[in-house]
Amino acid sequence: MGDAGAFIERLTVGSCRHILHAPARSLDEEIATVESATVLVRIAIERSGFKAGLQAGKERFQALIENTSDVISILDRKDSFNT
Repeated sequence: MGDAGAFIERLTVGSCRHILHAPARSLDEEIATVESATVLVRIAIERSGFKAGLQAGKERFQALIENTSDVISILDRKDSFNT
């Protein structure tokens, strides 16, 4: 299970515990809680996607470096060698 899945599982378990032991709340408070949870889940899902993209880029770059017989140089914006 990825970061988002683990977060959602923790959120669900925590929400269930909270609902069982919480005093009665107004509808506005319940709506605010659901909206906050929605934002947190969206952030967790986006973060999971970003991490996957970064990992894929890292693996692609690493494979290129490890499997090339060419000389590879890294230049900065001024075309100077980056040391």
